[in-house]
Amino acid sequence: MKRVRILLSMLLVFSLFFISCSKRSTQPTPSKPSTKASGISQSGNSINSQGIQSENSGQSRILVSLQPDDYVIQVLDTNLDIDQLDEQIIVFKKKNDPEDRIQILVVDFDTVRNTYVPVWIGKTLATNNRNFTLYTADILGDHVPEIVCMGRNNKGEQSLDIFRKTLPPQGLGLYYTSIFSLTSNGSIEIQEQPRSEAYRLLQKNDPSFLIFVFTRDPDSSNFMDLIKYTYYWNQREQRYVLGGQEKVPGQIQAEKQLAELFAKDAEAFEQFLSGPWYRISTDAKNPPANLQQEMVYFDPLTRRIVFYNKEMQEILVWRSSYRTIYRGLYINAHNEAIPSIQKQISISVLGMDTVEIQVRSIDDTWSSTYKKLSKELQNLYISSRNPKVALFPIQIEGTFKNELGTELVFQGNSFVLLEKEKKYSGVFIVYSFQDQTILELKALKSNGLLEFLRSYSMVLKEEKKGSQILRTLILTPVNVRASKVTVQSGEVIRLFQILGN
Repeated sequence: MKRVRILLSMLLVFSLFFISCSKRSTQPTPSKPSTKASGISQSGNSINSQGIQSENSGQSRILVSLQPDDYVIQVLDTNLDIDQLDEQIIVFKKKNDPEDRIQILVVDFDTVRNTYVPVWIGKTLATNNRNFTLYTADILGDHVPEIVCMGRNNKGEQSLDIFRKTLPPQGLGLYYTSIFSLTSNGSIEIQEQPRSEAYRLLQKNDPSFLIFVFTRDPDSSNFMDLIKYTYYWNQREQRYVLGGQEKVPGQIQAEKQLAELFAKDAEAFEQFLSGPWYRISTDAKNPPANLQQEMVYFDPLTRRIVFYNKEMQEILVWRSSYRTIYRGLYINAHNEAIPSIQKQISISVLGMDTVEIQVRSIDDTWSSTYKKLSKELQNLYISSRNPKVALFPIQIEGTFKNELGTELVFQGNSFVLLEKEKKYSGVFIVYSFQDQTILELKALKSNGLLEFLRSYSMVLKEEKKGSQILRTLILTPVNVRASKVTVQSGEVIRLFQILGN
C-alpha cells in the first residue's frame, strides 16, 4: 500500500507538470462596518476612512474602508491580542506616495460601536509588492506576537521591519512601535529557535531571537566570503541593537559548480531547483525509505510547487523569488486552492544534489533537508514491474457531446469543454488506479491561472453499428486520494462520439 501511495503521488506530480502549460477566514462576522470610522493617527497626521480601491484577489474580505488613493496588496486575519476575535492587518500603498513605501494598517473590533475600526498604521522600508511578506510571530519570547514585514525596495535591497505591541498614547486599543527597521544589499534573517516546553506551557518567557545581516566581505577577493552582523534585543532601549560582527568564510568555494551557481541570479536558482526532491530521514539509508516520507516538486515553468507528505498533497502557486547571498533563494507562494494561505520558503543550497528547505506559514514553521531525485530513480519507480498506477493506454481524441448541449473536445493533452453556455479549456491526464480509470481536467484562465481542477472516474464503451463505431464516455465525479477513490456528489455525465461513415 505504501508503494501505491508513492507511485500515485509521483505519477500525479510528474504527469501533471509534464503536460501542464501553465479561504481561510473563520472569524465571526461583524455588523456592517461604518463608512466613517474614526480617524487614526501617526506622527500627528489624521487618516479618515472613506472609499476603497483594492487590487487584492482571493483574499479575506476587507473589514474597513480606506482612502480613495489607497490600494490593497495583501490582507491577513490573525489574533494579535488575547481576545476571542481576530484582528486584521491590511497591507497597502498610497498611489501618490513619492516614497512608494508599503504600509500596514491594523484593524480591531470595537465592542462599543460593535464594528471593526482602524486603530494603527505603520510604514515599512519595502516598496516591491511581489516580494513582500507579512506574518506574526513571537520574536521576543514574551508570548506576545510581533508583526514581521520582509520585502525589497526599489534598489533591490532586502528589508526587514518588526513592530512590537506597546501601550497606546491614549491608553486604549492596539498600538505598535518599530523595534527593527533595516535594509541591506545582502541578506537579513531572523534566527528562529525551537521554544522550550516551559514556554509552550506558559510557565516562563524564552530568549529573544537573534537577527543576522549578511553582506559580502569588501576586503576579500572571494565573493563567497561574507560578514555576519548580529543584532540583539536590548530590553533597556526597547529595540534591536548591533551586538557584534564576524567574518564567514565561503566554504563552498571548493566546489566549482556551487560557486558558479551562487554567482547567478534568482532565475538560475529556480532552474537548479526544477524537478522532484525527496526528504532525507535521519534513520533512512536509501531513497525508497525517504520517498515514503516526503517529496517536493519545483516547476518554474508553470510557477507551481507541489509538496507530498504521506497521504497529503499541497499545490502552491509560485508568486516570486529572489536571491539571498547566504541562504540561496527566498520564495513567496500561496496555496492554490486557498490563496489566503501564504507560504514563505527559504532554500539553502548544501550541495549540487542537496538543499535545506524552510517553510513558514501563519501557524507553522518547519524545515528539512532534501536530495535531488535523479532520472535513474524516477525511471526505477515509474517503470516498476507490477505498478498499481499507470497511464491509461487508450488515447482519447476528438469530440464527445450529448443532447443537453455539453461538449468535450480532446486534442493531444488539451481539452475544450462547453458546459451550460460556458467555455473552458486546459490540459488533462488519464491514468488507472485501484481498478478505475481516472480523468483529470485542469481548466486554465486566459491569464494562465487555475479555473478548476476536476476528477472523474471514466468508463469508455464502444459499440459497432455497421461501418460506424459509437463510443460512450461516462464520467462520475470522484475525489482521488493516495489511499482511495471516493465518489462525490454531482451529476454523472454521459457523452457520445461517432466514428466512421
